[in-house]
Formats: sequence, C-alpha cells, structure tokens
Amino acid sequence: MCNVVLNIFFSKIRWDGAHRILVEGPIIFIAAPHSNQLYVSNSILLPKGLSSAVVTLVVLDMELLIKKEFKKLRAIELLTSEEGCPFKCLPDVNQESIYRSVHKTLNEGNCIAIFSDGSFHDHTEMLPLKAGVTVMVLGAMHAHLGLDVKIVPCRLNYFHPHKFHSCAMFEFGMLITISLELVEKFKNSRAEKHEVCGKLLDTNYNALKSITVRVLDYKTLMVVELDWHFVYGYDKYKKDPRVMEL
Repeated sequence: MCNVVLNIFFSKIRWDGAHRILVEGPIIFIAAPHSNQLYVSNSILLPKGLSSAVVTLVVLDMELLIKKEFKKLRAIELLTSEEGCPFKCLPDVNQESIYRSVHKTLNEGNCIAIFSDGSFHDHTEMLPLKAGVTVMVLGAMHAHLGLDVKIVPCRLNYFHPHKFHSCAMFEFGMLITISLELVEKFKNSRAEKHEVCGKLLDTNYNALKSITVRVLDYKTLMVVELDWHFVYGYDKYKKDPRVMEL
C-alpha cells in the first residue's frame, strides 16, 4: 500500500546506496532534513472554527512561529483581548511506552525510521538532532543483550511537495555500528549516559551531513550527483595507469 501511495504522489523516485542496507537484523533509519509539508504538523485551532494556523517552530513554552498570520478580524480580536483566549494543550506523550515498543520491535529483528531533527520546518538545511534515537538504540541493546542494532543515515530530497507528480531522491549512507563500550557506559550513571548519547548523536549528525545536499530543484540535484560520482570515481582510480596518462 505504501508503494502505491508513493508512486501516485511522486512522478519519479530515485534510490541510491540501497546495497548498503542489510537484509536481516534490526535497523534504525535516520532521515533528514525533515520538511513538514509531507507530515502531520502541529496546529493552532481557534474556538468555533474561527481560524487555524500551522506551527513551524516552537521557540519557547509560550512562544512559537506560525506559517501564516491570522487575517480574520474576529480571530485577531480573540487572540489580543485583555481577557485572553482560553486554550487546551494535548497531553504529553508517554515516552517510556514508546521506547519499550521500539525496543521490542528492534529485538524482533525489524526496522524503524525516524526523522532525527525532530522539529517541524520547511527548510532544506538540517537542524540539530534530537537525542531520542540514541536512547532507542542504546536502550534496546542494553535491554536485550547480544542485540546488534545498525543505524542507516538516509538523505531525503523532494521538490514541490504540495503538488502531485513531483520528484524525490533517497540516498542511504554507510552503516553505523554501535560499540559495546557505548552500551556498557549507557548502563551506568546519568552523566555517563548523557555522554555516550552525545557521542552517538554526533556520529549520527556527521553521517547525515556527509550525504545531505542543499538544492532547490531536481535538475540541480542531478548535476550535483554527477559531480559527486565523478569525484568519487577519480579518487578511487586516480592511481590507475590509464587514468594517470590522461
């Protein structure tokens, strides 16, 4: 069903580096950048259907950015009145139950995918990654001794995401292997747990950054890809006598 939806929405989908993915064993795919046009986003809904707005960034507990300003006079009056506008927030998600479900899924040899930059935005650059994915991986390997979870960085580029028949490009980077030393330290004090999560987070960020390309259209991306393959090929065969003669 997922393939049907993708083929309907996108006119062209390219995959690169799929050979790097293991056919067996638990894997977490970490993808970036996370552009919110393809995903359910946070929203502000005013009472009685007056208006709504998409939240692009939560700055602080009482400060956020929205994609478009409110234009209806009644909506503005409601938001700026001295009495204030009553509001409700969705309750916090129980993260522990989510982690347990992830650990169970990985222990069964399955895979999951997550956008590690975590915040909703519509930019082409990467944002700082969230630590949740490191807790998922290290926590699973700690809870299930002998479990060997691999991380696969994944670059996602798509253009005109609000329109049908746009183009998308996926590239899978090199596998990230988790050392047993990190897992052992994850078991210890809170300070050591914070330290190893930070190290793994840096590894994930660098792996994603190495395959992330910031372009505005598909044709430019293809030119960049061609240049990259040329440089890679030259670096690999530059000592070949046939190349050295050129």
